[in-house]
This record gives sequence, structure tokens and C-alpha cells, in this order.
Amino acid sequence: MTAQRKWLLLVSVLLFMVLAFTAVLMLQPRLETMHKVIEKEYQSVAHLSASGFAELDADTVVIFDVREPKEFEVSHIDGAIQIMPAIEPSEFIQNYGDLLAGKQVVFYCSVGRRSSALLSKLADAPFKLGAQSSYNLIGGVFSWVNQGRQLSSSSQAMTNQVHPYNRYWGRLVEDQSKLSYTAD
Repeated sequence: MTAQRKWLLLVSVLLFMVLAFTAVLMLQPRLETMHKVIEKEYQSVAHLSASGFAELDADTVVIFDVREPKEFEVSHIDGAIQIMPAIEPSEFIQNYGDLLAGKQVVFYCSVGRRSSALLSKLADAPFKLGAQSSYNLIGGVFSWVNQGRQLSSSSQAMTNQVHPYNRYWGRLVEDQSKLSYTAD
């Protein structure tokens, strides 16, 4: 093999590696991209950013964590009430309807898909129960963690750990050392 052919082969391999690496980075899911998909899928749902949520008067907010109990045990936003993602509207109204009058209601999950699905299923029920507003938290608890905001653990201690749901979704947490499948 001539020197020119070796050089061409080396350049080709390097170019392929750069393109492959770029493709992997481009295919890496991002919360912003995920939220755009969720927003398009659940057009009837109002969405609220973490900074918008932080500006709400805590005395007027009821927050629901729409994740599985094992996820909630690892961490949750302080004061959140854990509800199952598959809860039926009638059960939600029966169990939590009395909490909503005059309140701003915020739902979240890992990224916003389960909470948006639940809000869509509830339709205008929160407003019929007297809620002032009803929102899905943009980017869910993963966005919260990515922004360096604190969470509470099952022991009520402050933590920065979050349950990733699974490996696929856990890739959306920027600092992988914050992932935990078990509570403190």
C-alpha cells in the first residue's frame, strides 16, 4: 500500500469517527426537544417552567408528583403529593378534589410526559373543583435537578439524587452521579 493510500485511509477513518461522534451527540435526547414533543402532543395542557414555579406563592400551590412510589421515595419536590400515573379522574377528584379550591395546581413527573397525560385526562376537572390554574412542570424533576434545585428524600432530608425511571430516560439527567434507584 502506498503512502498516499495509507494517508487517504487514515483521513477516511478519522472523518468517519468524527461524523459518527457528531451523529451520536445529535441523537442524544434533550429535555428541550422532549418538551417540544410533549407540548405538541398535549396541546390542551398549560406548561410552567421551574423558575415560574419557584415564583409562585407556596401557600397557594398544590403539587402532584405523577411518578411511581419507588421514584418518589428517592426524591421529590418538597411538599409534593405522590399519585399514580394511571389514576382515574374520578379517583383523583375523590381523593384530592378538596385540596384544589383557590389553588394553583402543578403536576410533574420525570420529564413531563406522564404528568401531561394525566392533566389531559383530567381535562377541566381541576377548574371545576375551584383551582385557579393547572400546569405541567416543563422538563419535570429532571429539569429541576439539571438546574441544581434541591429535592427532598423519603426521609425528608434534602438531596440532589433522582430516580432515572430507567437508563433511557436517565440520559436526560446531565450529571449522571445524581442518579439513584434506591432511597437514602
